[in-house]
Amino acid sequence: MKTVLTIAAALISTATLLGASSAQASTQGYDQYRRAVLGDTTVSAPAVATQAQLVPGSYAQYLIHNGAVKGDALSAAAQIGERPVVASVDVQARKPVLSAKQSYEKSIGNDLAWAGAGDRIAVGE
Repeated sequence: MKTVLTIAAALISTATLLGASSAQASTQGYDQYRRAVLGDTTVSAPAVATQAQLVPGSYAQYLIHNGAVKGDALSAAAQIGERPVVASVDVQARKPVLSAKQSYEKSIGNDLAWAGAGDRIAVGE
């Protein structure tokens, strides 16, 4: 009877340890939900790389929309007193451009066929 209780206690403690580690990893999505939807400010956002970017004013955006080059639009807007704003924006990783074959092989789960755009993997050499 003692061995059964010892084994049961060992299984429970192992399950608790495994559950705690997987629960820690699975809370990232819930934390994002709490920040975005519930407005919970106690949860910190993950670190994201940012860069400064020049954002043209409304008149410069209007000129760009009508076909003007960005530099020309900024100088024309500056002549009437509009100054562009420097804003901090998130840096987004560029997704690789895949060929049709690479997209298909990735979709069926063949990871060796797609290591990245243009990469070739020699199997068996």
